[in-house]
Amino acid sequence: MFAAVLAANLILTVIILTGYQRHLRHTRNNLLAATADAVALERQLRRGLESLGEAQETFWRLTDATQGAIIVTDGEGRVTYWNTTAERLFGYSAAEALGSVIHDRLAPCKPRPDTLAGGTHFFSSEDVPSGDRSHEIEALHRDGRRIPVEISVASIAHDGRWGAISILRDCSARRLAQNQMQRMQSSFSNVVLKNHSGILVVDRQGLIRFSNPAAQKSLGRNAAQLDGLPFGLPSIGSQTELDILRPDGSYGVAEVTATETEWEGLPASLIMLHDITDRKRAEDQVQHQATHDPLTGLPNRTLFLDCLEQALLDGRRHRQPLAVLFLDLDRFKEVNDTLGHRVGDALLEAVAVRLKQILCNNDLVARLGGDEFTVLARRVGSASGAGELAARISTAFSTPLDAAGHRLYSRPSIGIALFPAHGNTAETLMRNADTAMYEAKRRPGIEGFAFYQPEQTQRSRERLDLETRLRTILAAGGLRLRYQAQADLRTGRLCAAETLLRCVDAQGRILLPGQFIPVMEQTGLIREAGDWALGAACMQIRAWLDQQSTHADTPACTPPPLAINLSAVQLDDATLPDRIAELLDRYRLAPDRLALEVTETALMDKADRARAILERLTTLGVSLHLDDFGTGYSSLALLGDLPFSVIKIDRSFICQVPRSEKHVGLIAAMIAMAHRLHLRVVAEGVETPDQWALLRQLECDMAQGYLISRPLPPAAFARLCMGHRDRPVKHG
Repeated sequence: MFAAVLAANLILTVIILTGYQRHLRHTRNNLLAATADAVALERQLRRGLESLGEAQETFWRLTDATQGAIIVTDGEGRVTYWNTTAERLFGYSAAEALGSVIHDRLAPCKPRPDTLAGGTHFFSSEDVPSGDRSHEIEALHRDGRRIPVEISVASIAHDGRWGAISILRDCSARRLAQNQMQRMQSSFSNVVLKNHSGILVVDRQGLIRFSNPAAQKSLGRNAAQLDGLPFGLPSIGSQTELDILRPDGSYGVAEVTATETEWEGLPASLIMLHDITDRKRAEDQVQHQATHDPLTGLPNRTLFLDCLEQALLDGRRHRQPLAVLFLDLDRFKEVNDTLGHRVGDALLEAVAVRLKQILCNNDLVARLGGDEFTVLARRVGSASGAGELAARISTAFSTPLDAAGHRLYSRPSIGIALFPAHGNTAETLMRNADTAMYEAKRRPGIEGFAFYQPEQTQRSRERLDLETRLRTILAAGGLRLRYQAQADLRTGRLCAAETLLRCVDAQGRILLPGQFIPVMEQTGLIREAGDWALGAACMQIRAWLDQQSTHADTPACTPPPLAINLSAVQLDDATLPDRIAELLDRYRLAPDRLALEVTETALMDKADRARAILERLTTLGVSLHLDDFGTGYSSLALLGDLPFSVIKIDRSFICQVPRSEKHVGLIAAMIAMAHRLHLRVVAEGVETPDQWALLRQLECDMAQGYLISRPLPPAAFARLCMGHRDRPVKHG
């Protein structure tokens, strides 16, 4: 404003001086004519005029050098002065601008009427126009561009008429800076105020000086409540975690980071609150999956071992005993095989729930895999306490479990290892508890659990050594069949034989069934061995038959029907009838040349599932024998429900006769009952003539044992058959 007034005053001074110049010239002429002293006065006046011209020239140079465009207009708005800056700013030369109406030159079309009206009002005002008029407008460049300018207008009077002097400054740069500032403010709003992460500014006293809406939401307070609230002095560059309230109302976790900044010119800390709840949940989920069983949600082996290691450290420090219980579910495979894996999984889940209900908060239960569970009992106090816990678990499983709509009984066999009595490391305790579990499973009883004993380790090592030997024997083709004859007790003639499996190692040592059959059943090798025995027996029968037909004129073995033992594992195989049918077809054998023996023990808890397989075998024409009759728990039910044609009285009864009248009575009852059911009877383990005579008296059908023949290799058995074609094997 001051510049406009100054310029106006300067211009007014120039105008006054110009009038004074004319007056001096007039005076000079009068003086020259009047006196001789006029010459001196003229010189003085010339010097004054020269000084005035220099001042005028200096003024115009100053107006041209100013950064503002200076435009002088008369009362009609016509330009009377247009400086150099105006030429550069608007594109018109002074010659083009002088005399033109400023509104036509510079005012855009649309606001031009308003501009004209404003000018008219400016000059028609009764008050003397002042020089404090300044505002921002858009002016029109010669090329049509609109230029934002700031205009300051002051009034001047000349020759009794008002005019205006305008100073215009290009404010494009300022407008650009303002726009940039607005964009920065908008960006600040987006980055800070609309940021989903919380932002705080904390001063050097640890007091909150600024909070964005996200921080306010996370901390559960508004800006006014947070302002000045103590937050603490954060550690620059470090990361911490803070509990927060999430926008959806749930609680979460924020990661807190801090950097140095300034606030109102003073050092401060910029705090970022990053919501990491989802990440933490994902990390927790991954961690949970890595340390927990996905089916039951129980800790897995990894977590259990970690907890056991920590419990052992505490136990050593405080001399506190603890126990590891190893649980294996009985009959779980049966559930999977008969009802399917869906029900099996549901059973495992139900077992997990029940175990958690039984155990105390200090105890830990885990699922190792399959049907194996472990329990870490931290405060058992003594062996009796561990036994009470195992008994409580066993009792709890005496009631059925609900599994996918089925009510199932599944009792665990439990092995117990104590710290420090049975081991000082997690590995040792787990191994010994596992060994004790096998002992509990080996001798099932009312308790259903067993403590670890050192001799169990020796038995386990022997079992592992034997398993290794058996696998080597199987791989080397070391299985052999032996044949033990059966004789008709009425005629004494050879009428049948049982095939018996033997294992021969690389040194020629023979392993007997009592040694290797239990290990094969535990390890699953029995399936491979049983399939081999079926094939080898059928092939041997065919070899004897071919020998008989090829050498019709010479004595040859006439093979009797052979009985082959089936394991419990084979009875679980629904493809067994098809494979036997394929063997009969391959070796061109009549079905009555083959009999299959099944023990009562193999049928325990499997009769329903085995019925379909046994009936299909009977349909093939294969005879079925019930072996070890009298040693199981469901003999009568088996005889009534399953399609057997022969029962074999176990040797444990035969060895007691004839000296035990009680056993004589039992054998007589078995024979009578079998005959009433139209079943034939074989007595096993007949070794003396007295036993032969008694069994014949009791009307037993057949006998098998050392009195008749030991188990023989194929060639020796063939000779036995040929030697007794026309005469009895043994007379009573």
